[in-house]
Amino acid sequence: MKDSKMHSFNWVRSRKRLCSRKPTVQRRRRLFFESLESRRVLAAVNWDGGGDGTSFLDPLNWDSDLVPTAGDDAFIDVAASDPTINVGGTASVNSLTTNEAIVFSGGTFTVGTTVEVNSAATLSGGTIVGATITGTAALAATSSGGTLDGVTLDGNLDVTSGTASLTVSNDLTLNGQATLSYDDAIYFNGTQTLGGTGSVVFTGNAQYSALVVNPNDTTLTIGPGITIRGGSTNGSYYSGAVIGRSDYKGGGSNSHVILQGTIDANVSGQKLYVRTTGNFTNDGTIKASNGGLLGVDKLQGDLGTVAEVVGSTVSLTGNYTVNEPVVLSSGASLTLGGTWSNVAGITTTSSTLHLAGAFTTANVGTIDGSGSTIAVTGTRDNTGGTVVMDAAANWVVS
Repeated sequence: MKDSKMHSFNWVRSRKRLCSRKPTVQRRRRLFFESLESRRVLAAVNWDGGGDGTSFLDPLNWDSDLVPTAGDDAFIDVAASDPTINVGGTASVNSLTTNEAIVFSGGTFTVGTTVEVNSAATLSGGTIVGATITGTAALAATSSGGTLDGVTLDGNLDVTSGTASLTVSNDLTLNGQATLSYDDAIYFNGTQTLGGTGSVVFTGNAQYSALVVNPNDTTLTIGPGITIRGGSTNGSYYSGAVIGRSDYKGGGSNSHVILQGTIDANVSGQKLYVRTTGNFTNDGTIKASNGGLLGVDKLQGDLGTVAEVVGSTVSLTGNYTVNEPVVLSSGASLTLGGTWSNVAGITTTSSTLHLAGAFTTANVGTIDGSGSTIAVTGTRDNTGGTVVMDAAANWVVS
């Protein structure tokens, strides 16, 4: 009986404990959402010509009835006709592909990736920013000018229309060929690099033509993959083919050129000038070939590499040291002007070497002149040295 009461008491006490517990409350979990940047899927926008049929900025010319924007890939291909598309104001696209002729006549055309041009393309006062220009057609400059700003040009650049010009800003990567002819110019506006694997050619009779470094106190670096060649029948800083400052086309004061690529005066009887108002530095190769004539002004520091001069002419001025061997052959001519010294040696065969400018006899260095004429015409300081005259050469001292 006692046990029965005990069990009854324990059961009652346990039930009281259970009943006295607070009910369990199930808490709701809060959901947190991470905010992501807004994104727009690139859209393909096609030309339908439903507006005026020519203006890039007419929204009715596009199948969306909206002018393409920076997030769009624009396509122009008109099978029934051949309109010339005019970009006459400010616009932005991700890319542009056109199989029709196009003119950049004004405003700024900003491109995220590529412009593929498979018909005539003309720069006539407009600015192209950031594009990699590809396709089968050359980009042609006009007398109205225009600007390439941070552009990569995988095709060709035609600057040959006579008084044609364009301005380059924020570097130009040239992987094709840029061609200049009579009275044409490319202006490099500000310190920058002409890079890539292409070439610049002064062609035909490229009188009054120039690659101009502008404005004051700026430097143009010609990259290691670039070759500049050609020349002009006129041989002066005013009327000739000039790199740096042209007396006709202009250029900045205290402007510099650094060569990492190649400059080659390679047209018989034509002259190509490197002329700076600051310094010219040769970290690449200078040469004259095929009977061409190369003039280099304000060369500073080491002469650097001069390719073998065969039947051609090189004239130097500045303040420099012949630090690598120089070879002349087959009727070549080399003039050492300015203030110079020779520590690497000069070898001439059936050629002419002019020791002009100002030099000391102690710094004339080694000259081997088999069958050549060595003309000593410069101002000589005879202190502390003598010149060993190679008996195989004809020495003319004046």
